[in-house]
Amino acid sequence: MPEEYDATRAEDCRYAVLAALAARSHGAHPAESVRIFLRNYDFSVVEIKAALTVMATAGLVQRIENPPPSTGHSWQITLSGLKAHETR
Repeated sequence: MPEEYDATRAEDCRYAVLAALAARSHGAHPAESVRIFLRNYDFSVVEIKAALTVMATAGLVQRIENPPPSTGHSWQITLSGLKAHETR
């Protein structure tokens, strides 16, 4: 039973992250900012990063490397991600 709960929670996290990025499709955002967008949820940054990684594999979001001198990367929703969000 706990595995089913975890799968459901992971799916809920993916939908929430996709909705947050769809609402802010004008730019790329680090996972920590996405966590702030989802302040009404109790998802951790680790859960959000996992959701972003899964969605990147599916082509719903893309990873954008931050330009120097910044380090790290941000995430941006793709056209496929926007369509998936709109049809949900």
